[in-house]
This record gives sequence, structure tokens and C-alpha cells, in this order.
Amino acid sequence: MLRLKNRIITGTHHKTGTVWMNRIFRIISKRLGLIFYNTKKVGIYDNSVPVNDYHIIFQPHSYFNLNILPEFKAMHLIRDPRDIAISGCFYHLHSNEILLHKPHPKLGGISYHDKINSLHNFDDKLLLEMEQTAARTINNIINWNYNQPNCIEVKYEDIIDDVSLENFDKIFLFLGFNRRDYHILHKVVEANSLFSNAVKAVEGTHVRSGRAGQWKKYFKDIHKKRFLELFGDSLIKLGYEKDNSWASS
Repeated sequence: MLRLKNRIITGTHHKTGTVWMNRIFRIISKRLGLIFYNTKKVGIYDNSVPVNDYHIIFQPHSYFNLNILPEFKAMHLIRDPRDIAISGCFYHLHSNEILLHKPHPKLGGISYHDKINSLHNFDDKLLLEMEQTAARTINNIINWNYNQPNCIEVKYEDIIDDVSLENFDKIFLFLGFNRRDYHILHKVVEANSLFSNAVKAVEGTHVRSGRAGQWKKYFKDIHKKRFLELFGDSLIKLGYEKDNSWASS
């Protein structure tokens, strides 16, 4: 007997909890006897992915079109763009991802990894990250359609310390999990979340800190100014700030 009311898509963006969500939903699928599929860099826009062969699909860049997937419920996870820049900067300094080590014509023929490591101070590294890799992620988040009735919008900050699992329960309810399985879902989340101390942050890996508000420690006036130049009122639109006074505080 299928233990879902509908099929599910979970979508994230780079440095918004991608590894975390992939692990949680992969394990949930295994525990409930569901078929899980990680599309990685393959977008779900057409018939390129045999969606009906799977119960839960994970898309790490939120490349999916719900207009052609009416039988699915989706979760879309975002994060404070300032923390995306911080997390991405630290990650790209040490990552072994192949694309980061390929020569790039826009960077004078050197790789992004070499470029960011060639800069002498962290302030300049963070500016580069904000203008390059993080910019693509942040602009994708800004341009996302937030008015889709079959998609629940979730902020990373609301679940990273969700000790009571109240927000996770709202997600599970929306996505169509049966309540009789919540005890299984809770165990999976607790065993794979930073707030349970079951998962330790490791320097130099995908999980470095995971805490919210890291930008307050690293953003200087030059970063605040550049952020506003690049992304305007995005923090207000996304609900992270009421105005732009954060940049002058």
C-alpha cells in the first residue's frame, strides 16, 4: 500500500541545505518503501525524467515546472542570500567539485577555485563569490514563482533549529505523508539534523556550520553596499528584512 497521498518533489538551491534535504528524503523513502530519485543537474521541465517511475524526486537547483506535474506536491527551500554567499565562499575555497577546477574564459582562463584562492584576503574572496557563483543562486531564488498552490515555500532558517519539529510537520502534512508514519519521519529528521547533535559540522565539507545569521560576522560595509547594488530589495521581497536599514547598521 502506497504511503503517500501524492508524488513529491523537493527542491533546494546551492548552499540552502541541499545535502541535508537529499539525505533526509532519501532515508525517508527507504524507510517507507518508496522510490527516490535525485535528478542532480537534470531539470524536470519536460519528459526527460520518467517522473511517474518515482514517488519522491529531489532537484538540487529547483529546476522543475509544476505546471506539467499536476500530480505532484512540492517543497521549495530557500535561505538568506547573505548566508548563501558566506557558505558558498568557504565551500568553494576547498571543494573538489570538477566544475570548480575547470578553466573559465571569463576568469582569464583559470578556474574559479584558483581565482578565489588567488585573492589575498577574505573580504575580496567574499566579493567575488557574491558577484559570481552566489549571484546565480540568489537570482534564481529571487526569480522563483512563489505563488504556486501545490508548492510549500520553506525558509532554511525556520527548520535548521526546528527542535519541536513543528515546521517539519507542516511540510510533511502538505506533501501528503500519512500521519501514521510521522514517528518514522521524526526519527529520520532528528538523526540527520544539526539541532539533535547527531550531525556535526565539519570544516571544509558541505556542512561547515549550518547556523543562520553568519553574514553578521563577515559582512563589512563594502559587502553590504555591493549586495544592495547586485540584488536590490531582494531581502525585503523574500521576507528576510523589512527595509534596507540592515546595510547601514
